[in-house]
Amino acid sequence: MILNIILNKILPILMTVSALFAPVFSIFYIIILLLLLDALTGVIKYYKVNKIKGFFNKLKHFKSSKFKKVVGKLIWYTLFLMAVYATPIVIFGSSLYLINIAAGIIGFNELYSIIENVGIITDEQTLFNKILKKISDRINFWSEKNL
Repeated sequence: MILNIILNKILPILMTVSALFAPVFSIFYIIILLLLLDALTGVIKYYKVNKIKGFFNKLKHFKSSKFKKVVGKLIWYTLFLMAVYATPIVIFGSSLYLINIAAGIIGFNELYSIIENVGIITDEQTLFNKILKKISDRINFWSEKNL
């Protein structure tokens, strides 16, 4: 009875959903990879900034509440990207490639965080940080000049 329900009702739905999102699975994998790298560099940055030494001391400071945020971001990003991809397909019958823009924004956000973390871990100003500082200085210069 249960096997019959699984084979006749649930499995076709899962196969349809999987076929719908098959073209964009690589985008999901890249976002997951960026999230994991951000979490890893964030943990290393935390230990470096707080000057925590020793394996057992590090374990005492480890809190799962921080990883709940990573899991939450992963779930929200995935649901958001699925909605962005599926909505035009359902409405217009074809993809509008909006998922590429949305994934680019999410990926840039995570990449920015990774670069910030690596800059703090290595005690170096990265090229990215220098460029952002120059842009910020330029914006401040023009905003003060126009006031």
